[in-house]
Amino acid sequence: MAEKSVFPQEENRLKNFYLLASPESYLIEEQLSGLKENFSIRTGDFNWINLSDSSEDFWQELNRAVFAVSMMTGHKFVLVDCDRLFQQKTRYDDRLAELLEKEPREVTVIFLVEGSVDGRFKLVRKVKNRGGYFKLKPPQYQQLDSWIEEKFRAQGKKVEPKLVQYLEYLFDNKLQALNQEIEKLITLNIEEEYIDFNSSRYILSRGGFLTDQMIFELLDHWTGSKTTRAVRLYRRLVQSGEEPLMILAMIHRQLRLLLVVKELREEENLNPGEIASRIEEHPYPVKKCYRQVPHFSFSQLESALENLLGVNRKIVTGMVDSPEQALEDYLLRNLGG
Repeated sequence: MAEKSVFPQEENRLKNFYLLASPESYLIEEQLSGLKENFSIRTGDFNWINLSDSSEDFWQELNRAVFAVSMMTGHKFVLVDCDRLFQQKTRYDDRLAELLEKEPREVTVIFLVEGSVDGRFKLVRKVKNRGGYFKLKPPQYQQLDSWIEEKFRAQGKKVEPKLVQYLEYLFDNKLQALNQEIEKLITLNIEEEYIDFNSSRYILSRGGFLTDQMIFELLDHWTGSKTTRAVRLYRRLVQSGEEPLMILAMIHRQLRLLLVVKELREEENLNPGEIASRIEEHPYPVKKCYRQVPHFSFSQLESALENLLGVNRKIVTGMVDSPEQALEDYLLRNLGG
């Protein structure tokens, strides 16, 4: 059940400016993939330029991308990954408002926001008037069930309703996580036409991606009075069969990644894509960490990492009766302030 395209199929009907906002990056990527596929089939002749508003030379790069004469022919698409624009006031707002009044020839600028935007912002209203503003919402309830079933059906598989419900329970409507888990289930059942719950439950409960997602959520609850939520997620991981040392290793990995991302963001002013390339890490966890690091100080992260290594030493040397309780005690001491 692919999301209906927000872009017209014909090049001459495209607007100069669009704003796509969604809490789920998967929906944005689906729209862009459909746009690229449509133009590949229809013309096979277009330019695709990626920018980030976190770049130090963003404004110069944007103007160059929009107005510079290209040696290549065909329509030009300029994609702007927005971490600040349309979500807070920036030094670019007035100049961008002027840009939105122009009509660059054979150019479409698409601003991408992972999250929500305030429709009362002048820039949001201006994009809406000059082009198109679309809020992409993940499916819920029955629509989400249908979305999951369609993902299996698209690859010639039938799925037990109980498994659909379990996937929805584990991932809610986090479509990126859902899609990857569905792809894994299909790959591991490549010769089966029907994929049932019992044969898949073990795979799901041990799913590394599920653990990644829950660890990210656990760390999201680090600040504020959200210790109870963090511990609840931890208990769910243990109940699903994950070993405390494995969970500890995942927390350790995320703390180290947070430290690296924080350093490169604050000291070298790199954007998520540049950081992922620098440290040879997948962009998905880097972007998650990039949004988390403003909530932590270096001393918080370093202290949490040191304390975690202390818990690890106690577990592996048998100094604690219950590894599960030892790690839970660590979470209680180190999360939520």
